[in-house]
Amino acid sequence: MFCPKCKYEYRDGFYECADCNIPLVHELPEEETGVQFKTLKASSNQGEIAFLQSVFEAEEIRFHIVRANGPYGGGPSTLLVATDDYERASEIANSLTWDDSKL
Repeated sequence: MFCPKCKYEYRDGFYECADCNIPLVHELPEEETGVQFKTLKASSNQGEIAFLQSVFEAEEIRFHIVRANGPYGGGPSTLLVATDDYERASEIANSLTWDDSKL
């Protein structure tokens, strides 16, 4: 199941996106078909993933997030970006610092 807006992937049993509050779909919209994605980061820190999501949305970088255990589960989320956007996304992510000790 996928959110058609933020493109998060959910495991079976979820029917609404926890972030967007819209119904999930079985497949992403047709315009995303054929886009190749590459793993940029895997992290259990959901705040970091959400921060990168907001930055990538602002920069119009195509991305996809796979969450291991639903929207707020304890497992790591994997942040994938479109292959064509990978270099720019990597540069942006590497330029940002995330320090859990300041939370």
